Amino acid sequence: MSDANKLEPGSGAARIAMHLQHNPNATLDRHDVALLISVAIGAVDKLLDPGVAIGLLTIANDTDRGRLWRAGPRLKFWTPAGDAPAPAPAPASPAPAAKKTTRGGRQPRLPLLDINAYPVQRDVPLPAPKICRRGETRYDAVFDALTANGMCRVGLPIAYRSSINKACQVYLKRRPDLAKVCVFWFRDLDNDTFGIWRQARTTQQAA
Repeated sequence: MSDANKLEPGSGAARIAMHLQHNPNATLDRHDVALLISVAIGAVDKLLDPGVAIGLLTIANDTDRGRLWRAGPRLKFWTPAGDAPAPAPAPASPAPAAKKTTRGGRQPRLPLLDINAYPVQRDVPLPAPKICRRGETRYDAVFDALTANGMCRVGLPIAYRSSINKACQVYLKRRPDLAKVCVFWFRDLDNDTFGIWRQARTTQQAA
């Protein structure tokens, strides 16, 4: 690959490309990318454009999740330059049992999550990162009981991670006062489960 087609070490596109090398079957939406590389959701498209332009990343669209990024056709031949920090590898979410939809199709709807099986806890350490619709969501109750910073829910099924990520955006958008003081962090715990932590919003995050 020529110098003109190399990504800047440490750039958002390079970090996501490295993440997808470790997780070749992963599909990332804007919220996933923003959490993985700690950037604002509105900055994701521009940051990943260089990787798309040289074929390391490819774009698809989904009715529910919006724009999605996957491993591009040239990614398997790519060698990262320098020591670019990559998001910690995270296993891809298992696909639903139903037949996968094609580009732009609607994914099968998951059954309603029994949140009582995942009680609120305190003082559970936040793991290191591994690598909307309007109105109320099906998952508002996931966040309603997290009434103070430091609370969390852990052990939720990994198949619900993307749907609850999207619900989180809607939840905070409809609660601007809450969004000013706290942030919900999503972290994979293992191949099958993840957790949600409520923490105080920092000055940098608020900006």
